[in-house]
Amino acid sequence: MNKSESINELAAFVIAAFGHPPGGYPINRLPARPGEQRKVQADIDRANSVLGWAPKTTFAAGLANTVRWAREEFAAEPKAAAPGGVAR
Repeated sequence: MNKSESINELAAFVIAAFGHPPGGYPINRLPARPGEQRKVQADIDRANSVLGWAPKTTFAAGLANTVRWAREEFAAEPKAAAPGGVAR
């Protein structure tokens, strides 16, 4: 199954994964730049046909799980990364 998501839809997923309600976090939209990606799409048909694999977790649930994991991981080791993702 292939499903594409717009960048706006991805932003909504990320906002929800961090626990903000729809419309509860500002999104700054600027004019598109040349070559900028407008949507993303994962093609899992081959994994399904060759391996019989199908996802058991939705994208939104997987993203929320990833955010939860990252929060726990960085809470345990708060000095592992400085603001902006640069290691100290």
